[in-house]
Amino acid sequence: MNLRANNDAGVLIQGQAYCPPRSTKGRGLRLLLSGLWWGVSLPLAFGGEDGPAAAHKPEVLTASPSPSLAPEHVAFLEFLTNRPAIKEIVWELSANRFTRTKPDGTPDPLPVAFVPARGALQPGGFFWEYPTDQPLTKAAIYGESVDMYWWVSTNTVALAPRRGPGAHPQNGMQILGQNYRALLLKLLQLGIEDAAPDSMVWPTPVQFEAMTAREPRVRLVGRLSLDTQGVPMQLEYRAASGPLLECRVDYRYERRGRVLPGSVVHTRRTKDRPVESYTNLIRRLEIGLLPEAAEGFRPSLFVDEQDRHRSLLIFSNAVRYRVTELGMVRDEGVEPPAYALVQTRTGWMSYSLWGLATVSATFLVWRLAGRGKSTSQPRNKT
Repeated sequence: MNLRANNDAGVLIQGQAYCPPRSTKGRGLRLLLSGLWWGVSLPLAFGGEDGPAAAHKPEVLTASPSPSLAPEHVAFLEFLTNRPAIKEIVWELSANRFTRTKPDGTPDPLPVAFVPARGALQPGGFFWEYPTDQPLTKAAIYGESVDMYWWVSTNTVALAPRRGPGAHPQNGMQILGQNYRALLLKLLQLGIEDAAPDSMVWPTPVQFEAMTAREPRVRLVGRLSLDTQGVPMQLEYRAASGPLLECRVDYRYERRGRVLPGSVVHTRRTKDRPVESYTNLIRRLEIGLLPEAAEGFRPSLFVDEQDRHRSLLIFSNAVRYRVTELGMVRDEGVEPPAYALVQTRTGWMSYSLWGLATVSATFLVWRLAGRGKSTSQPRNKT
């Protein structure tokens, strides 16, 4: 399956959040409400009772909320406390979330209102994609499998091991991968962006506590406000100690039912920065496990066989190497030679040559290159 084209009918929901279909498959966590199960039976992608805030947890009602809760409220609490695996989520993110500066150091606003982004989160890894060119970066995909971090752009594939030979905290690809995973997790928090995903607890259906995701860890306390029909309307939270942190999140629903909000507006005030406001529009959300991503996502899921020759980079022990048909050379950041960008051979042939060169150079690259082949059809060996 090539994840570039995943437009299954009945899943794309313009301007509103996705309502997970009911299923009896799997062994995931379910929420019992008025005799009805939550409807999506999936293993947890993250979370649980052993998170950083476990020592602070009071008696928490997360398994059986009151039958009087509105279905939107139930969906909201379940997604934050028992989150399932995410097959795909598509956002439009307000451009002011992404910052750039002029040569003199002053802010340089982006010339667009929203930046499209796409991602997924499975037990074995994640991917984050900018599907089109935008002012800060060209179209690119960042991802993670059980054994590597990677990046795919229009003319480059980059790899770095997650563990074992060559793994290093200063590998540039590892740093990028961890940063984009953190961004994905933050955006999945429905506006509670400062909270660590595995730390959130709800002593009541409208009160929550959590620990911040960033060090030093600080306790957060917050309250959810409902409209007259019990639908989540606004949430406020603050740091219980330390520097000033006050946030408000406003929600808008496009339709009623057991759905998530389609619009999330996060407004924050801190000690050192003026009031800021970010808007996240959820355009598509599909929940479930991807069989082809059982061990996370690999570049071969996103690179078509007909793609032209791409430059291959390997990050190992904090050094970047460029892989050529003659072997590996230390890369000093120069642009790849022209022939590497205009090669006319099909993708699988090009990557096979890279794989052979890499095997002869290092055991590490053999591990990375030899496991990218899909069982459904020929794939690039990245």
